[in-house]
Amino acid sequence: MSILANKDTRVVIQGGAAGLNAARRMAEFCYMIKRPLNVDAFVYPPDAGKTNEVPYGSGLLMTPVYKSVAEATSNHPQ
Repeated sequence: MSILANKDTRVVIQGGAAGLNAARRMAEFCYMIKRPLNVDAFVYPPDAGKTNEVPYGSGLLMTPVYKSVAEATSNHPQ
């Protein structure tokens, strides 16, 4: 199986704690290679309307949580 992604690929992550853990690992990698984090949003209905804090270097990035993929992609069309 191939994953088609490049430096311009944007990501929406589905899932609660597991999704946040994946985003944290992605952020660590992005920080190490000096690229901005490519995660635009999370989809996890129980936390819809909240934001997740994703550590990036010495700061925190606030990433919104949506109820559905349709809602996330309509708010982040890029």
